[in-house]
Amino acid sequence: MGFPPDKQALLNVLRARALKVTKGAGLQPAMDWLIAHPGELEDEPVGQTLGERPAGESIGSTSEDQDEQTAQSLQCNDCQKLLRDELTEAKNQMEEKEMQKLLMAKKKEKEDDKIAKAKIKAQIEADKKERAAKREAAKQAIQVQKQEEAAAEAAAALAASKKEYTETRLQVRLLYTY
Repeated sequence: MGFPPDKQALLNVLRARALKVTKGAGLQPAMDWLIAHPGELEDEPVGQTLGERPAGESIGSTSEDQDEQTAQSLQCNDCQKLLRDELTEAKNQMEEKEMQKLLMAKKKEKEDDKIAKAKIKAQIEADKKERAAKREAAKQAIQVQKQEEAAAEAAAALAASKKEYTETRLQVRLLYTY
């Protein structure tokens, strides 16, 4: 960043201390702490200002720095209330709108399914009535046919019965030769 090497080591120490003081809240709170506490350089022991670290600490970014680069929420210094940043708020609003769209789509799909089922049931009922009417018409046709056959049989039976003739007609033809 353009600092001399001895100052870079000191900045690394300050950055690590700022992250420790802010309990790993992220880059922005650590930078705010550094700006708010410029006199903390004098509190550091001489060995640590030269870049020496106690055992277990390394120079450079910690795993917390790599995992979380931006704060998800900010805490008010006066009331200790957690404040969300605008990006998180906008993201939550977009997610909520998307969920509402999905719910509306699901409701519409269910309604469409109900309408489709009602149409299918109505068609099934109409088909049942049509088949019943066809069966009834077929039964009536069979009954009419049986009645016609019975009437034809009765007529044939009357015709086949023996008739008594009381009169006769004779017709004679003569052949003339001239």
